[in-house]
Amino acid sequence: MTDRGVSDVVGFVLVFALVVATVGVVYTTGLTGLQSVRHGERVTNAERAFDVLQSNGNDVLHRGAPARSTEIRLSGARLGPGDPVDVNVTAGPNESVHASVTPLVYSLGDTRLVYVEGAVIRVDHGYASMRSPPSVQFGSRALVPLVDTYFPSQGSINGQTRVLVGMRVPTPNYRSSSAFTDTGGTVNVTVTTTRPGPWKRYFASHGASCTEASDGNRTAVTCELSADAVVVSRTSIGVSVG
Repeated sequence: MTDRGVSDVVGFVLVFALVVATVGVVYTTGLTGLQSVRHGERVTNAERAFDVLQSNGNDVLHRGAPARSTEIRLSGARLGPGDPVDVNVTAGPNESVHASVTPLVYSLGDTRLVYVEGAVIRVDHGYASMRSPPSVQFGSRALVPLVDTYFPSQGSINGQTRVLVGMRVPTPNYRSSSAFTDTGGTVNVTVTTTRPGPWKRYFASHGASCTEASDGNRTAVTCELSADAVVVSRTSIGVSVG
């Protein structure tokens, strides 16, 4: 009655195997979940920073501020200029204004935050949505601001550091506006970009009819607005990252 059916060695092996299996399951599932939470928190912080960036940009665009700076924590992300976006506004038979805009892009994994033409666009796994719209005003008298951002010193920054994004109007001559009163009742806004979806949905939500045309790896979205007159304001803004 004092003999054991299983030796201490076998019991130890079973207990050790259970511990190893538990640690393995926690490591594979828990670490993935932890990384996902950490990624989400980093992107959320970056979104808040881009909200401040957009507000500071509006100060420069609409409130006459000569310059503004926004602090963004990278936390392993990359921040710098992106692919150019062309914006063209036409009214009537011969009136048009064009700008080639260089967006500011925050990249972390499969997520992108893009400040372009006064708007903030988020891209996840290839799907793009407009997080914050531009300052376009619709109606019989429309206003289309062109935010001509450019980078005097090209280059991106990545790592764990904090960076300051500066936005500055070099001289007062970099602000201009054009008023078109002979529109024939319609104004066409064309945005040529690698992310056409958000722009098409944005203008369509305000009653515009939009068409798309492929332009190599970019797509030109042309939206027709109903307006008797339009003012196109254009502001060149130098963006620095450092």
